[in-house]
Amino acid sequence: MKPTIFREKTLGSLSNPPETHSLPLQLNTRYKSPKNRKNLRFLPIVVITSLLACSPGDDLLPQYPLEQMDHQIDFRVAKAKDYSEEIFDGTKASLQLTLSLENMEDGKNTILWDTAFNLRELREFPNPDSPLLFQKNISEMVKANEVLRFSHIIRYFDRNNATWMEAKGETIPRDQTIVTLEIDL
Repeated sequence: MKPTIFREKTLGSLSNPPETHSLPLQLNTRYKSPKNRKNLRFLPIVVITSLLACSPGDDLLPQYPLEQMDHQIDFRVAKAKDYSEEIFDGTKASLQLTLSLENMEDGKNTILWDTAFNLRELREFPNPDSPLLFQKNISEMVKANEVLRFSHIIRYFDRNNATWMEAKGETIPRDQTIVTLEIDL
């Protein structure tokens, strides 16, 4: 039988005390055992499987069913008043109307329809007693998290080149299939 040689005895007198060398030896012997080596082989498989299971996939995102949305939107465009006073000489206005689908989840807008009335004298717009009437029908397949939004922008320019703007927007409820929108300049 061969004699067992301990490492601590062979380090010599210039080495540190044996207690400091025993810890690395214990760590090395623990990982070198065949049982622990076998367990370490499965560690990368467990880590990769855990990472793949935690990554968001398409099946984890909420799926909204598509619904048919039908609206008849009647627009009524007219002046708010007569504008016959001298102060309104040379005052012009332009109007932009927009219907869009707004995704309530991420805030994205998809424009379905828009139109613009070019810059013209404010007095040229129709009077309140005989407004400009037109109709737009919207029929779309939409998700449950999308709403129909109406917006209009009116820009005014006076004879002194002063400019001001009015912008408004509102959502149109799904249960109202016939909607009348009044725009007063």
